[in-house]
Amino acid sequence: MNKEIMNINAYIPIILAIILTAATVILLLFLFRAKKRSPQVQIGFLQSLINDFKPTLGMEKNLDFILRKTQELVEAPNYSFYIYNSVNNRFTLKAVRQLALDANIAPSYSGLVPYEKEKYDPPLSLSKDRLTERATVAKEGEVPILTIPIKGGQGLIQIGPVTRVASKTLLEFEQISELLEIPLRNLIEEEEQRRNYEVLETSSKAIKYINRLYIHEKEYIKLIAETCLKSAKPSASMIIAANSSFHKVIHSTGLSKQIQENASQSDFLVKLKELTAAKAFSIIEETSTRHSKLNQLLSITASGYYVICQFTLLDSHYFILFAFEHGTQSMESMRNLSMKMLWSQIQQLIQMKQHSKQNSIVYIDFLKSIAAFIDQLSPFTTGSSKLMSNYSMAIAREMGLSEYQIQTIGLAAYLSNIGVIGISDGLLGKDGIYSDEEYEQMKLHSEVGAAIIENTIALDEVALLVKHHHERMDGNGYPSRMMGEEIPVGSRIISVVQTFLAKINGRSYREPLPFDEALKLIMDSAGSQLDSKIVTVFMKWYETKRNPLMGKNKALGNCWELSCVPSSICSQCPAYKNTSTQNCWEFERNNCRVHGKTCETCFVYSEAMSRLKSDDNSSQAGGISC
Repeated sequence: MNKEIMNINAYIPIILAIILTAATVILLLFLFRAKKRSPQVQIGFLQSLINDFKPTLGMEKNLDFILRKTQELVEAPNYSFYIYNSVNNRFTLKAVRQLALDANIAPSYSGLVPYEKEKYDPPLSLSKDRLTERATVAKEGEVPILTIPIKGGQGLIQIGPVTRVASKTLLEFEQISELLEIPLRNLIEEEEQRRNYEVLETSSKAIKYINRLYIHEKEYIKLIAETCLKSAKPSASMIIAANSSFHKVIHSTGLSKQIQENASQSDFLVKLKELTAAKAFSIIEETSTRHSKLNQLLSITASGYYVICQFTLLDSHYFILFAFEHGTQSMESMRNLSMKMLWSQIQQLIQMKQHSKQNSIVYIDFLKSIAAFIDQLSPFTTGSSKLMSNYSMAIAREMGLSEYQIQTIGLAAYLSNIGVIGISDGLLGKDGIYSDEEYEQMKLHSEVGAAIIENTIALDEVALLVKHHHERMDGNGYPSRMMGEEIPVGSRIISVVQTFLAKINGRSYREPLPFDEALKLIMDSAGSQLDSKIVTVFMKWYETKRNPLMGKNKALGNCWELSCVPSSICSQCPAYKNTSTQNCWEFERNNCRVHGKTCETCFVYSEAMSRLKSDDNSSQAGGISC
């Protein structure tokens, strides 16, 4: 018995070794299969999916990236991404990738074979009941489609046609579904914000364009004419606008640059009026002697016939000229209809403009009143917008610019600081020097002012001058760092004037500079900050103004006019509208301190004193009346 037990004991180590080996093999197999099934085997894939997902790239690129990543897991001809739309309670197709069956996409875990029974195109939308709780394969018609819902119900992916998907792959897609929930929500929110911004920006552009059509009759006339061109199909066309200050071709087709230049001359319009006998609507046939004269005037050889409309709108006279070749009966009928529409629209425009002219003036006056209000927030800036405008117009006139340019520059100068109204309330009329941060914020006023003008009175030329009136000749200004003559001439004029007025007007933290010193600083700034040519014109204009009064103890004009101070302030001053020969500084208890001045530092006084000091100082400066 003991012998048998000993024999059995001899086999125990062997049996235990066999059992242990079998258990180890079973455990290893279990661990291997568990590891193979675990999502951790795809950790690199999932990490890449999250790391490369960037909402800033927009919805289309991100969804396409996700679909490309799904190709590594499942091979199929079609990959579609749908986003839930709460408005219609359906999923809307947002991204599609379609691959040929022989596409080399090397799936890691496919288990699929090509499905060739039925061609499949993803639908544009899916009903909400298409959303499943987890990744699953279901048929759409006869086509098996793999549907992967994104956790949270905001999206789903469809892949197909498929024939079989491994259960392990379905588990992987469920983890992807969880990982995509938050990134997809952020993507949808950002896309909505981007869309709202685009709507706002597009609406702003549309409003601006409508304002342009409303304010600028030339733009509306061009729009009407261009619309007619598409249906009437003339061989040549031209629109000419003329008033007391300019003659200009504002639109043309089929005519050379030389013809356009000739048509911009005043004698051209005189001859054109003669040929049309000043009629509002004329048709000049090829058989008419006027036809050959018109060909000669235009320097072209045209057959067919001409149609000419002319009319006066506000302060401008317009000619619209079309040259037509004879066409088919239907074409002539279309042209006749187009010309009637053109003339009808012009008549309506004339009627509207007669009523709206006063409204436009009122709106400009409204902006001016805002600018004047900003000036009055501080006694040191009272009347500065009006003063800016008067000086700028005087320089523009001295430079020989057209009356249209002079008026444009004058309005831009008046409104040059209106953008301050859009800056923080705490900076309006601040008593003291700006911090660096406040200064950077205040620098925005030129761009804000330009935007206000563009979106209210739609005067782009005025807006352009306002935007760039703080540029410098050396390129160190703002907002665009323009250099030299890149800066609009009106902006350069305003810059000279603004710099000069800043020197002769005080602030709460500094006294005004004496007149001679202010002018010296202006001359020292020529070439770097200011335009040297405009500074020279500025100085010569002052010289002409001062010469008759050299050596005389007399102001260049009335102080309230030279400073553009409102009557509401000056009415309490004994010097205001006094008919005596006394200078303002010779009156006791004058009211200058109310608008931030004293006689000793006022430019009206210091200019006069500089003339008394030296009769040869004729290159120094004076003031301008409002």
